[in-house]
Amino acid sequence: MKNTIGKILRVTAIIFMAMTAAMNTLGGAGTSCAAFFTKNYPPYWILIKPVDYRWLYQSFVFTTIALGIAGIVITVGLVRGGKHAYRNTLIVLAIGTVLNAIHYYSSMTIIGKAAPANVVTSTSSDVSVST
Repeated sequence: MKNTIGKILRVTAIIFMAMTAAMNTLGGAGTSCAAFFTKNYPPYWILIKPVDYRWLYQSFVFTTIALGIAGIVITVGLVRGGKHAYRNTLIVLAIGTVLNAIHYYSSMTIIGKAAPANVVTSTSSDVSVST
């Protein structure tokens, strides 16, 4: 009985970690339009005027995509049963939750809406609570 519950929890953790890695990668890619092609999207012109916030959003793109790639590597480690897989998972989830919370707060303050950071933050914090 114990072994079955352990396997179910392990598979659930792997699925949630894979979802979080995908959301971080896609969220970082989704932010790239606002960060790098701001002049092509009138709703995001607020990032340029009166203060240029593109540097902040460009750093969100790079760090969130890097975090997504780290999540993919950690998901593979979870599948293989690596020595420090669970510890690394919790570290990446904690960093992701803090990073995406900052992204969410910045977007709400500067733009007034927080997509895709709101979805990524919810996914990261839900997974870190469940693992």
